[in-house]
Amino acid sequence: AQGNVTLPDGTVIFQLCFKAKTNNVTTNVTFASNAEIVDKDEDFVPFNGDGGRVIVGTGTGGGGTSGPFTLDLLDASVQSGLEVCLPMTTTNFNNIQGMEFTVTYDPAKLQFKEVKDLNLTGLELASSFGLPGMGSNPVGTMKVSWNSPDGLGKSVNNGTTLFRVCFTAIGSNTTAVVGFSNTSEVINGNDQVVPLTASPGNITITGSGGNANLSLVVGSKTVAPNQEVCLDVKTAK
Repeated sequence: AQGNVTLPDGTVIFQLCFKAKTNNVTTNVTFASNAEIVDKDEDFVPFNGDGGRVIVGTGTGGGGTSGPFTLDLLDASVQSGLEVCLPMTTTNFNNIQGMEFTVTYDPAKLQFKEVKDLNLTGLELASSFGLPGMGSNPVGTMKVSWNSPDGLGKSVNNGTTLFRVCFTAIGSNTTAVVGFSNTSEVINGNDQVVPLTASPGNITITGSGGNANLSLVVGSKTVAPNQEVCLDVKTAK
């Protein structure tokens, strides 16, 4: 039998390949909650899985696909006591000048840790985020406010991750929903109000984990109809 294997973070261990069948749809690719990992000592290793997605369509910002402006938090699974990060992705981010919304979570199940990997011009940690428990923001809420730096509408590709929000799982054997409040405002480059379609993320929290854990993340891609697309499954911190 082979011995134990150690891989650096970011190693692609395999790919998942699909053929796109229907145009202008989005499919999430996530991990089930029953993953089982064993180390060289035959001890169970806590598992943390961050899902990805396939967007079928042209995926070009500024008129790639028709449909509502969407913000989507992907699902994930994590062992209690470990960190989990949810990507905030977007679809039909076309000619958007400004947006304001609030992310919500259950502080009895999740402890906020950080926001990272900011990926939108003008989106800054110090000025764009009202973090939980800071100022007038109660624990369990995170306010996001962004305006185009030059006042003009901006467009990004479908499936773009705008940022990642990270938590430590403090619940056990439960599901924690990271969602959106009912209050939001999105304005386009023509100073018109744009309806927001917001999709929450579900975090499946399993029993207590140890110090060592295995984290895998699935990539996200945009593909044309009737074409094949392959998503990397990578090791992560």
